[in-house]
Amino acid sequence: MGQTTACRHGEGIIAGRDSNDLLSFDTLQEAEVVVVWGVDFDTIHSNWLPCLEDKRIVIIDPFYPSLSEGADLHIKINPHCDLHLALLLSRFTIIEGSHDEEFLQKYANNYEDFYELTQSVRIKSTLEFINVTLGQIGALLELIREKKTIILVGSGVQKSQSAQETLEAIDAFGMILGLFEKAGCGMHFLGQTMEGSKTPFRGHFEFMEEVDLSLEIAS
Repeated sequence: MGQTTACRHGEGIIAGRDSNDLLSFDTLQEAEVVVVWGVDFDTIHSNWLPCLEDKRIVIIDPFYPSLSEGADLHIKINPHCDLHLALLLSRFTIIEGSHDEEFLQKYANNYEDFYELTQSVRIKSTLEFINVTLGQIGALLELIREKKTIILVGSGVQKSQSAQETLEAIDAFGMILGLFEKAGCGMHFLGQTMEGSKTPFRGHFEFMEEVDLSLEIAS
């Protein structure tokens, strides 16, 4: 797929998000759906487990953390393929009209350019490459549609050369959904997950820069 344009945090996402704050219990308790992306709760955040008992849970992880046993959906993605999945999730969110148009017009009115980027990802070959089905993408989007959703991102997504672009693409998915300025919603990069990446500051969300979307594993 070669080089193409991807998303970047220029001066950030929204006013008030000028740091990578830790997830509060109140926010987690108010959420209806929690997407756990590359996080091992057994060893890192076991004290949060009681807060997840009444939530719909989505696991995105190549492996089988114990939390996946009771999850509503486990997407067992191939390692190092999170960037491709994040772009496809944003693409299909916009296709089905589940993006937050009002929020995007206010904070990221150039999101149409990002949508053009997602269209450069070939669906069939990419799904085969990342070991994800259209049915799984549809199931995830159905679970989070019009629900208070939190996406928890852990260090598992950092284990490739495209780690920074991957984190920004996942954050862009949260932006497309409008998971900011809403109770029980948000993007949370746990621990030092965003270290070395462009953490959002006060201002506007921009989609810029380049990233290699070729279908090959970068270790």
